[in-house]
Parts: sequence; structure tokens; C-alpha cells
Amino acid sequence: MQGKKGFTLIELLAVIIILGLVMVIVVPAVNNAIEKSQKKTSINSAQGLVRSVNIVQGEYIIDNPIKELIFTYTDGVETSNVPGLKLDYSGKKPKNGNIIVNENGKVSLVLHDGKYCVEKDFDDEEYEVTKKPIEECGDILKQETDIACFEVESMDHLFGGETPPELEGTLAITKYDFENCPSDIVIPNQINNVDIAVIGPAAFSYCYYGMMSDEYMCELDPENPGLPYNPYPITSVVLPNELFTVYEGAFALNNLTNVIIPSSVVEIADMSFMSNQLTNVIIPASIESLDEYTFFCNPMLNPTFEGDPFPLIFSCEHEWQ
Repeated sequence: MQGKKGFTLIELLAVIIILGLVMVIVVPAVNNAIEKSQKKTSINSAQGLVRSVNIVQGEYIIDNPIKELIFTYTDGVETSNVPGLKLDYSGKKPKNGNIIVNENGKVSLVLHDGKYCVEKDFDDEEYEVTKKPIEECGDILKQETDIACFEVESMDHLFGGETPPELEGTLAITKYDFENCPSDIVIPNQINNVDIAVIGPAAFSYCYYGMMSDEYMCELDPENPGLPYNPYPITSVVLPNELFTVYEGAFALNNLTNVIIPSSVVEIADMSFMSNQLTNVIIPASIESLDEYTFFCNPMLNPTFEGDPFPLIFSCEHEWQ
């Protein structure tokens, strides 16, 4: 009986090499196909939610004077800025994120399903899908700070009954609860369905507020000669999108590194962002009045002007008095 001849070592190595090459070619292609399918699923879910949002918005604003609807997802649970209002959507909902629809029916969203981040701004036609952690998935994922953290006043009270016409029916934030509320702040666009249009003097500056109100005086900071030590520094802030005016010292003496100024803002007073750590700010073309000391003592700041530039002072050559 003639014996069977097995594979030689060289033949086995050749087979292994060929299989390895096949794997190198096939596996990435399969993974890419799977990833494309998953991204497409994320986009389809986002598009379905947008259609549902537009239907709800079209029905709701007929009888309700509200400029925008916000739907928020936290660990898969949906809430909105209108208590009890829900989306009629049977598909898979995101784990975390926000969907905002404005009075014109345009939608902005940032959604995260645990793996993929889907982003779309109001004027975008396309959805951007990227694989990244939730921490990197857009500033809009930050939840609005509890309204209990803010003290507000009507414009009639703030202006003594002589409210400018463009500010009628809006609110001003006059103080923040530094001791009990977070240092990363998302200012709501509305409180009790009324637009926030003004940030009052020193409203978000613990030390500046104490100086202006004569309630207290912050001690000098030994590590920053000439500046007060702020025990409650704000580290980030998202401004309301209908903001009109920012008053003196509103965000002074904090640890802000970045701030986005909405295109609704017309006036920013002196010292509003004094002594932060800002590096780049876009000044929208809507700005009509910008004091030269608005960004005083932000020596690394390199602002970008969308409209005509304003003369600004960034140096820190001063002493706190």
C-alpha cells in the first residue's frame, strides 16, 4: 500500500502566508462595510427624529408662543423644554444628545448612540457622523444649567420702566449662585418661556460682583499679583442664542478659555471678559458697541472679527484696586 505524502513545511508556510494576505485584504474591507452600515443607521435614526421634531414643532407653535423646542437625551431618557412634550418616534433613540428646532423649522442636533456622534447645524444639509467618545461629541451635549442657579429681573425693573423696544418682554440674568451651582455653565435660552436677552453687571463674576455691590471683597491672589483670588471661578459658559447685551464685568475674573458669542449680540460693555484665559474669540458682525477693555488682561487672545474690527486692549498691566 502506497503511503500518502503530506504537506512539506514550505508548502504549509506558503498557505499560511496566502491566508494572511487574504485576511489583510478582506478584514479591513468587511470592517469598513460594517462601519458604513452602522453610520448609515445612525444617520437614518437622526433623520427620523428630525422629521418627528418638525411635525411636533409645526403643531405646537400654532397655539404656543415659544421660539424653539429642545429635546434632550440623557442615558436614553427623552425630555424637552416643554414639560410633557414627547416625540412620536418608534425607532431607536440616541443615548445622549440634544435636538433643537428654531421658530423657522431649522434643526440643529448633536446625538451620541454610545459609539457614533451625529452632528448637524441649523444651516447644514448633511449630517456629520464620526466615531468618537461622548466627551468629544459637540458642546451642545452639555445640559442646560438648572434655572434655580440664576437670579433674573424683568427689563422694566432693570431699566426703571424705560425698557428699550428691542428688549421688551425679555429677561436679564443678574446673579449666579456660585456656591451651589456648577462652574461649567450652559445658560438657558429661556426661563419660563421668556427669552434671556441681557447678562447683567458682574452676573457671573464672583469677585467683580462683590466689589460692585459692596457685599464683600475678594482677597488678592498670591500667585497673580494685582488680581483677586476667585474661590468660585467659572471654567466654561454657553451663552443663550437670543442674547442682546452683555454688561460690565459680566464674566470677569474667571478661568474661561473659550467663549462663542451669538450673532444676536449687539453690545458688550467694558471688563465683560476681563482677566480670563481666552485665546481666540470670534466677534460677530452684529456687534455695534464693543468697549476697548472688554477683553482686558487676556494676553494670549487673538480675536477674529466677522465685521469691522474694534480697537481692543489685552495686556495685564494693571493693579486690582
